[in-house]
Amino acid sequence: MRKRLEHARMKGCTDAVVSNNSTTLIRGSSTPVPRLGLDATAATTAINQSDAVVNEDDAEEDVESTEGDHEDACEDAEDAVEDEEEDDDESTPESPSAASVSMKVMHSRYPNRPAVVCFDYPLDLHVTRTYGAGIVVEDVDATTAAPVLFKSYWERNCIKNAFFRAGLVRVHAGKKWTAAWVKHMPRSKFKLLQPHQRINHFPDPWVIGRKDRLMKALVAMKRKFGADYSFIPDGYVLPSQRDMFLRCLDRDAMSATSSFSQSLWIVKPPASACGRGIKVIHASQVDTLKKAKKLVVQRYVSSPYLINGFKFDLRIYVLVTSFDPLRIYLFQEGLARFCTVKYAMATPAQLKNRLAHLTNFSVNKASTTFKASASETDTDGSKWSWTALMAYLEDQGHDVDVLRSKMKAIICKTLIAAEAHITPLTQTFVKHRNVCYELFGFDLMVDSALEPWLIEVNVSPSLMGSSPLDKRIKGLLMSDIFHLVGHPAPTSSSSPPHADLPPLIRSSKSAAALSAGTSPTPNKPPKSMQSPLVARKQLLEVLHDPNIRSLTLQHIALFREDDWDIVLSMEDEADRVGHFERIYPAADAATYAPYFSVSRYANRLCEKWRAMQPPYKPHSLSNTTTTSPVPPSSVTRPPALLRRHSTQQQQLKPVKTLS
Repeated sequence: MRKRLEHARMKGCTDAVVSNNSTTLIRGSSTPVPRLGLDATAATTAINQSDAVVNEDDAEEDVESTEGDHEDACEDAEDAVEDEEEDDDESTPESPSAASVSMKVMHSRYPNRPAVVCFDYPLDLHVTRTYGAGIVVEDVDATTAAPVLFKSYWERNCIKNAFFRAGLVRVHAGKKWTAAWVKHMPRSKFKLLQPHQRINHFPDPWVIGRKDRLMKALVAMKRKFGADYSFIPDGYVLPSQRDMFLRCLDRDAMSATSSFSQSLWIVKPPASACGRGIKVIHASQVDTLKKAKKLVVQRYVSSPYLINGFKFDLRIYVLVTSFDPLRIYLFQEGLARFCTVKYAMATPAQLKNRLAHLTNFSVNKASTTFKASASETDTDGSKWSWTALMAYLEDQGHDVDVLRSKMKAIICKTLIAAEAHITPLTQTFVKHRNVCYELFGFDLMVDSALEPWLIEVNVSPSLMGSSPLDKRIKGLLMSDIFHLVGHPAPTSSSSPPHADLPPLIRSSKSAAALSAGTSPTPNKPPKSMQSPLVARKQLLEVLHDPNIRSLTLQHIALFREDDWDIVLSMEDEADRVGHFERIYPAADAATYAPYFSVSRYANRLCEKWRAMQPPYKPHSLSNTTTTSPVPPSSVTRPPALLRRHSTQQQQLKPVKTLS
């Protein structure tokens, strides 16, 4: 790693730099690339790499410097490490080992919307995906249809198995891929994405994915909104805030209520992963920190909730399918990760025991007391499922519904803080709607009062299947992600026009155009109605009027093509949620409005569209003479159920959700 970084410095950080086998970094060449690394040589971007071990230059990837200058590019190359561990052992059997010979295509319940590939669960998970009433699914012969191609930089069985099970074919180079699960790209390459492509990143998610930038973003929000953003421990970014940190220590020392536990701080490199470089110190040990080194220091949550004497944290999986409008989905399973030595912090010597204070799997897996969990209900291992943890807390008499609500609020508020930065970048560099998505790993801790604290947010969270529990949760997770984001089907078909839907929703666009990735065009109101400018002004007034909480049919008549694409994209996703729950926009969407730096049109549109349901009763919304039925609502229906295969075809027990 050091040789690579030295090589990067010698080149002035103008070329890509990489750290260890799980890391991505750097500042890319300023030379324009004609297409997402597809027409450039394989050595310029990780997206074109093969499964085999590649040389250092080939593994290098571009990630633009967040500050944009020469010095910060070098620093980012050294520090911005993704939360990834080693690849799965190649000897681990895959299921299936090759692309399926059949493919399922799912049609939208709305007319002239593009059909998408169905991602059934890998066979070894023994789970069947079911579809809501009215959803049309058809089989396609994958051997005769145009292949749907995918690229994956990571050697993760849960990723490859999901793609293979759906009938996709893996490629390592070329322009015609549809799906890509890769490391990050320079912002300029996002401009080259085509409408039919889906890629697992937005420009610069490091605004919350790096510990120092997350701290700065949330501290700025806390200054504006006070206690509403008090869910992250107080902290400082060193060395720039060293003087502020020392003044804080002086105040603590003068406090009559100060105690040993209240003088503890956790020290972290700003962009490392897997517990590297993290330690707990007492205020008296601050002088041992190198003054010039980049670090994040935070107050240590010294009274964590303990189970059987052990500290734990929560890894929660969050999917963002759009930042404009913001759409956030929470996976209904997660992981509780336990330390392998009982918690103790009465003396400085006890603070040095990483196995008692750090919950990271990479730290604890080598412990002689580490125990792998066998199932979702296992409460005896060093990892529990979210379901098992919630059941335990309920048995202890805790109100887990309140805990879930607080965690969802933390997730939404954190992503709203990031939205102010990521949305302008997306508007600038991403030409087409719905081509980007991002999986975040939120790490939270619960204190002895059952209050959740945000510890960090991970970009590219680890997907390694290190136990039966990991394999099952991450297998479900990846299949549900790919199903939810909607990869266009290999045919030119889209959902046919529906005679029973309102004329406003019936599209005049051809199916071929839709399958190419263009947006639907609802029939426009007669020219005798409003001029486009007048109609636009009226709709803007409606969306930004706080006294109008939901749309009516008269408001819907003002919709443009883009408006329909926005709301129907949200509705289509609601039909594909699987084990995900949409937490924004949701019933409480209006309560988050004050936290946005800008009141964005698309967010208001989705918020007020969603407020129409449930139930959607057209006769009570307006005096319009329209007699056509309204579009059927997918939001009012429960998510697709998951059933476990057995000889009796028994239904899988419901997952405890973050609701």
